[in-house]
Amino acid sequence: MIEDDDEDADSTEDNDENDEDDEDAGKKIARLRDRKLDQVAEVTEIGFDDFVGDLYSFRGLSGSRSSLFRFYILGVVVGARLEAMGEEVVNGNILESTNHVVDIYPLSNYVFSSKQPLIDRDETLAERAQRMKANYGSYGLRTRVEAVLLVELLKHPHLLLLQVKNSFFKLPGGRLRPGESEIDGLKRKLSSKLSINEDSFDTEWEVGECLGKWWRPDFETIMYPYLPTSVRKPKECTKLFLVKLPMTQKFSVPKNLKMLAVPLFEIHENYKTYGSVIAGVPQLLSRFSFNVVEIE
Repeated sequence: MIEDDDEDADSTEDNDENDEDDEDAGKKIARLRDRKLDQVAEVTEIGFDDFVGDLYSFRGLSGSRSSLFRFYILGVVVGARLEAMGEEVVNGNILESTNHVVDIYPLSNYVFSSKQPLIDRDETLAERAQRMKANYGSYGLRTRVEAVLLVELLKHPHLLLLQVKNSFFKLPGGRLRPGESEIDGLKRKLSSKLSINEDSFDTEWEVGECLGKWWRPDFETIMYPYLPTSVRKPKECTKLFLVKLPMTQKFSVPKNLKMLAVPLFEIHENYKTYGSVIAGVPQLLSRFSFNVVEIE
């Protein structure tokens, strides 16, 4: 019985020590909560990665309490850091920035007509490969810019595509001239292919951010969304830009091309029909929210 009394006494002392540890932890957590903005300042000054690394050298508590306390610090600092970056955290989810909301308008808002056909320089893939070799020999790396144009139909985003000879599809755009900027070159190509007067640059094309790059390692049809490490001299780089359409606009499409509005769910990973570049567009757009503007 005496030994049992001693064990109870030891247990009581342990509980007292645990209560003191809990009280210390509570005070430290309260101080941390009060110093939330100071923590953000520290993160800004010394770097977020270094600050998080310092958490794992914390020795104020032992055992599971130390781990829980470090996780609490990490959660508070991450939340404060996100708030400092202008994000909002609600129920553990980061709300999307308004910069990632794209307004799209009904397809019926746009008028389509036809104009003189474009001269088709390449009748076959072999001829196209030969022309690419000649251009590469004269100008080096070939750079293309293409536009992602979106409209609304049946409450779903649709991508505007050009169809060539009822066979393959492509995005509006083309090759840059030597020394031409990407934005100016894309506006020129859009005007020449989709404006009523191809020599007029009066159409206001709102070219947004670059969505992605694709690389052609050799004079072949295969393209990659990255540059393979074994490739030292790629032959072509294609850049996709989001181009925001106005509420209304008139398009004039060459007679030897068709313009189609294709739903994103039809394009997604449909490599066989649309090719790897176009089939990857829905994934590039996944970080955007679409605001369908209702027209009464």
